[in-house]
Amino acid sequence: MIDNGVSSYVELETTVKVYFPVDRKGVAHICCRQCDVFRPATNRCGINGAVCWNPEHYVGANCPLKKPNQAPEWISVNERLPELIHKEIDGDAEWVESDPVLIYTNKEAVKFRSPICTCVYVEDSNGKYWDVENEGFPFDGEVTHWMPLPKLPERKGENE
Repeated sequence: MIDNGVSSYVELETTVKVYFPVDRKGVAHICCRQCDVFRPATNRCGINGAVCWNPEHYVGANCPLKKPNQAPEWISVNERLPELIHKEIDGDAEWVESDPVLIYTNKEAVKFRSPICTCVYVEDSNGKYWDVENEGFPFDGEVTHWMPLPKLPERKGENE
């Protein structure tokens, strides 16, 4: 019990290893339902509390478990969309948005000379749409795929 209040916190870390089954045909069954830290009563991850949609078939978009040296992969918008996790309020306007992600679209629809750009996925009173990061307007092209942004490199000094 803390008698005099809390002045600060100490951060600790751990590494979690989870083993997923591979059947006799060599197919790995990597999904939330097979994860040791999945909480089936609430459909949530036991590490970060994120909701796991369709846990029998997919790994949650915010799953903290990564294969060693695994780079993010493109995800079809027909498979799933980014999780809406940040609630924003500005005056009377209220919306929910995803973390920034990379999107891929048909090149003809892009104004930015590249079929790839950074967006957030948004839901507000106007519906659901892709919002071009730092541009302040909805993306008007057809988005076919998206991927989470990779981790930023660690900075060890000012000049790196």
